[in-house]
Amino acid sequence: MTREEMFVSLIEGMPSFDGRYSNLCCINNYANPIPNKRQGQFSVVFSATDDVTDERVIIKVYDPFRPSKFRMDCFEREGEVLQELIDKNRCLQLKKAINTTDVQLPVTPSPIDISLSYFATEILPVDIFEKFNQKGSMPIDDKIDLFREILLGIRALHMHKVYHRDLKPDNLRGEEKDNRVIAIDLGTAVLPKTVHVLSSYEKVQVGHPSYASPEACCGLYGHRELSIYNDYYSLGCIMFELFTPNTLYLELHKKRITDIISLCEFQMASEPESTKISKWHEIAHYYTNRLDYPTLSDYPNDISKSIINYLERILHGFIRFDYRERINIDEALRLIDICIKIRSNDKFEKELQKRHQVYRLNRIAKIIKMNTKYLSAGECHD
Repeated sequence: MTREEMFVSLIEGMPSFDGRYSNLCCINNYANPIPNKRQGQFSVVFSATDDVTDERVIIKVYDPFRPSKFRMDCFEREGEVLQELIDKNRCLQLKKAINTTDVQLPVTPSPIDISLSYFATEILPVDIFEKFNQKGSMPIDDKIDLFREILLGIRALHMHKVYHRDLKPDNLRGEEKDNRVIAIDLGTAVLPKTVHVLSSYEKVQVGHPSYASPEACCGLYGHRELSIYNDYYSLGCIMFELFTPNTLYLELHKKRITDIISLCEFQMASEPESTKISKWHEIAHYYTNRLDYPTLSDYPNDISKSIINYLERILHGFIRFDYRERINIDEALRLIDICIKIRSNDKFEKELQKRHQVYRLNRIAKIIKMNTKYLSAGECHD
C-alpha cells in the first residue's frame, strides 16, 4: 500500500473528521490517478456528510505528501477567493473556512502525527466533464444551452472581479434543479488585490496547457489585468471541444501556433517586466491576422446553416491571438441568444410546415372522397 492509499484509507475510515464530518469518500482519484484524466493533484478531495447541517459537502484537504510554498499559497488563496464569493449567485459556496485538524498516520516503525489544512464547500452533483464525454449523442440545442450556462457561470465570477485562469470542463460542475453551471477548483483564481505567488512567471505553466492563452504561455500569466482575457481564450477552447467531435483545440490547432509561441517566448525573454506587455502588443498584433483560425464547419456536426456563422463568430472572438481583439462574455451571450431564437423560429417554421402539409393532405383526401361520392352517385343514376 502506498502512502497515498494509506492516507486515503485512514481518512475514509475515520468515524469523524475534525469532530464534524463523517462518511468521507475520496472523489479525485488521489491515490490512483486515472491516465489521461485532466485532474489537479494539489489537494485530496472527499465528499462527506456534515453532521451539523446533515448535508453532503466537499472537503478539500491540502496534500500532506507534496508540500511546497507554491501549492500551499494556492490552497490558501482558494480559501480567500471563496470567502469573497459567499452568497454570490452562480458561485461556488464555502461551507467552512480553512481550518486545521490533527491526525495520526499509522506507519512503521512508529506512527506519524500530521496536521491537515482543509476547507469545505457545497457539493455540486452534475459532472460537466462527463457531459463533454457524451457530446456525440448530445443534440445541438442541448450543446447551445450548456455553453450558455458555462458563459453565465464564468460571467458570475467576473462580475465579482474573480478570474479563474484554469478553465476546462473538469473544473465545471452543475446543479440538477436548474442546470446552472458553476466553476470549481479556484486554486489559481485571482482577485485584483491578490498577492503574487511567484516573483516571475517566465517559463512557468499555470493551468492546463490545452486551455491556456498565448500570452499566458509567454510569461504574462502573473499580470492581473490580463487574467480576464485568459478566461476568454479558455472559453473558446472549451467551445471548440464541445461543438466538434472528440477534438481538443490544442491537438488540432494550437500545434499550428506552437512555433510562433516559441518565437514569442524568445523575443520576450530579454524584455524587462515593466515593458513586457507593450512588447507583447507589438508581437501579437503582427501575428493575430496571420494565423489560420479553425471553423466549426471543418468538422462533422449537426449545426444548422442558420446559426453556424454566429457560433463561429463566438469561437473566433474568443481565440484571437491578440487578447485585445477577443470578445467579452456579454457579446458571446448576445450571439448565443440569437442562435437560440433562430433555432426556436426554425422549429416553429418546421411545425408550421408540418401543419400545412397535414392540412393539404386532409384537403386532398376530402376532395378525393367527395369526387368518389359524386362518381358513385352518377353511376347509380345511369
